[in-house]
Amino acid sequence: MKEFISWVRYVELDGDKFDLFKEKYQKLMSKKNQDSAANDLEAVFAMNNMSWGLDNDIKVWLKIDSLADELLSKYVTTYDKDLENLE
Repeated sequence: MKEFISWVRYVELDGDKFDLFKEKYQKLMSKKNQDSAANDLEAVFAMNNMSWGLDNDIKVWLKIDSLADELLSKYVTTYDKDLENLE
């Protein structure tokens, strides 16, 4: 779950915060061993475990809500109908 939230934080970064992220990422990568793409991905997740401000956090949770609604809409039956069928 932490990786998912990190990914959404990255996706929702924009403007000055994205520029700041890129700057911090480049500094981090210059210090790290760049042997594999996995190291790059781990660095992104590690950096995104921090909040980038209230505006970004709001975007993150709105995006997660939107993704959840989209996925739930693909189910044919409602939760209540599923419970009824299980009885």
